[in-house]
Amino acid sequence: MNPQIFEKMKQFYEELDKHLLSVEGNVCKACQCNECCTFAAKGGKHSVSDLEFDYIEHYYQKTGYPQANVSLFKEYLSKKKDNNGNVIHAVCPFFNHEEHACSIYPARPISCRVYGSYFLEGMPVPSKCYFKNIGKTIKTGNFFKEFPMALEFCELKSQHMGSLPMRTSKKETTSLILWDLANLDNDDAANDPFILGCKLEREGKLGKAAEPFEQAMKLYPSWSFIPCCLGTNLVRLKRLEEAIKAYKQALSLSPDNAFYHFVLAFALKLNGQYDEAQLEYEKAVELNPQNVIALASLANLHQKKGNLQASMNLFQKALKLDPDSAFLRFHFAQLLLKLNEIKEAESQLEKAIELEPDFPPPYLQAAHVYSIQNKTLQAQEVMKKYEELSRKQLAASLTFGFHLEKS
Repeated sequence: MNPQIFEKMKQFYEELDKHLLSVEGNVCKACQCNECCTFAAKGGKHSVSDLEFDYIEHYYQKTGYPQANVSLFKEYLSKKKDNNGNVIHAVCPFFNHEEHACSIYPARPISCRVYGSYFLEGMPVPSKCYFKNIGKTIKTGNFFKEFPMALEFCELKSQHMGSLPMRTSKKETTSLILWDLANLDNDDAANDPFILGCKLEREGKLGKAAEPFEQAMKLYPSWSFIPCCLGTNLVRLKRLEEAIKAYKQALSLSPDNAFYHFVLAFALKLNGQYDEAQLEYEKAVELNPQNVIALASLANLHQKKGNLQASMNLFQKALKLDPDSAFLRFHFAQLLLKLNEIKEAESQLEKAIELEPDFPPPYLQAAHVYSIQNKTLQAQEVMKKYEELSRKQLAASLTFGFHLEKS
């Protein structure tokens, strides 16, 4: 975790605690119900962000406490229901049975921290809960307005997003697109323009999403992720000048967010502003050296500008970080062909096909490589496979610029 974000999160928790009900002694021991450390207390719902997972690990590394087993916690959270759809009454692995208390109390996530002081409407409260009659119930549609410091937490998550590793595999890049709205229902879209914008985006109604995002920017002027969402919507609508303006607004609120520099670079590149895009990609990599997609995009940009050696160096760095990426190996092979490194290009394409057999572009490029080496049979085989895959797959659409554009 970025040290600055860790310190901000620490301060956030300290400030949030001032909004919570204060009690003396160990309420868990007095209550003895165990319900608040199980899914039953939350109706099977329990949202913990990547930021909070990272904070738990970093907190105990920093304080010298034995490493918390976050993997067990993640497994616990993932098993919310059994095969019959019934809520599992499992006890959190961080619950200390001997002490009858939380073993990670100073670093516990927000959903645990506020439980009792605040209850989301519709979620069952155990009959023996100490806070049952004194906690405040919040309507989900008023979440951002009624939940203490909700927007401050959202902004911290936005900043943390910029420090996450970014790989070129589909699973990891897609996860960055999704925003954690687990505690909100679709009905909330009628009450909040940001939720409405996200809902319209998910439904593919791109032309209708921009206006709610613009309204949300006015409603939540300090939350940097909203202009980022607007920018992405505008990129997908090919309104690049407006998208660039929106991304710059996000950066004005959070200038050290590597992710925002990356998406701005992508929009600038699409708009033909290569020099400006290069500077933004370089800033994205400087702030987050684990951003493989920014490295690869910068490599492609250098390739477009004819800086082939610089492109080679960047691809090699990216492949060290993400050696199992078919996307990287495909794009690297294109550079190798320009350098007339035919055999190495062939090797990279074959590896890309092995890594991701359903990814069509390497097959087409491999057909070309085999053809120029007079390997007619191999060329025909991979070309046939390319045509089969292409018929099954729709043309890729722009999504945050994660998929590297064709060279």
